[in-house]
Amino acid sequence: MELVRKPDKRDGVYRITPADAATLLESTKKQRPLSEKDAAGIASDIATDKWVCNGETIILNGEGSVLDGQHRLRACVISNRQIESYVVHGFGSTVAEFDSLDQGKLRTASDRLAIDGVGNYTLQASIARWSIRYDLMITRKSQSLAASTRIRAHQIRSARSKLAPQIDESAKLVMALGKHLKGLVSASVLGFVHLRVSLAHSPGHEKIVSFVESVATGEGLNKTNAVLCLRNNLISRATSQQKTPSEIALALCIKAWNAYRNQRPMKRIMWSREEAFPRFDP
Repeated sequence: MELVRKPDKRDGVYRITPADAATLLESTKKQRPLSEKDAAGIASDIATDKWVCNGETIILNGEGSVLDGQHRLRACVISNRQIESYVVHGFGSTVAEFDSLDQGKLRTASDRLAIDGVGNYTLQASIARWSIRYDLMITRKSQSLAASTRIRAHQIRSARSKLAPQIDESAKLVMALGKHLKGLVSASVLGFVHLRVSLAHSPGHEKIVSFVESVATGEGLNKTNAVLCLRNNLISRATSQQKTPSEIALALCIKAWNAYRNQRPMKRIMWSREEAFPRFDP
C-alpha cells in the first residue's frame, strides 16, 4: 500500500459526551432523515456496555458538520452516556465524496456467523432471528411478534451461540429437505419450529422430525391430518402466485404442529394478523 494522503491532524479517537454529540448534531445543516428506531437500538447497546470503538469513523466535513455518524451521535444523546469513536475531518466537501458515503456492503448477522465458522450461516441467522422475535413476544406478553428490524447482528450472534448445538441440527434437517420446501415454506420458518419443539423436549424428538419431513414431502397423510391441511393451504397460496408472508407461514405451522402433536383432526387452517399470534402448546 502507498500513502497518498496524510490524515488531518485533528483525526483520532475521541471521547464524545452527550453534550458534544448534541452540539455536533445541531451544527449539521444537511443530513438524511434520522431514524429514531435505529438510534434507539444503538443507544441500547451503549447503555448495556456493548458499544465498542472498532475503527468505524464518524465523518465531519471541513466546517464540522456531520456527514456520517448521526445515528451514533443521536444514540449517545438518548443513552446519556459518553462514547469513544474514531473521528475523521475534512471529507465530503465535494458532491462525489458525499454521494459515495455508505457505498460498502453492510456486515450482516450471517456475515458474522460465517466469520465464526458456522455452517449454514445464513439459515442459522434467520432461525435465531425468529427465536429472538418469539421470545420477545412471550416476555412482553404481546399478541404479535416483535419487529425484526429492531434485532441487531450481535443479538443474533449471541442467540445462535446459546441455541447451539440444537440450532445446527435444525438447520441441517431443513437444508436436507430444501428441494421439497422450495416455493412452499421458508426453511428458516420450519427450522425454527423444529428448534423450538426440540428444545422443549429432546434433540431426537421423533414426532417433530416426522412433522417437518411430512410438511416437506407430504407423504403418508390422511384427510384429517393437520400437516395435510397445512400443506394444502401453502400449496394453494403458491399456485395462485400469492406469496405467503413468513410471519403467516410460521403462525400456520405452529397451529398445525399443536394439532399434530395432540392428534387433533383438522380440515381447515387459517390465521390473520388481526388475531393473536399462536403459541406452541406446552
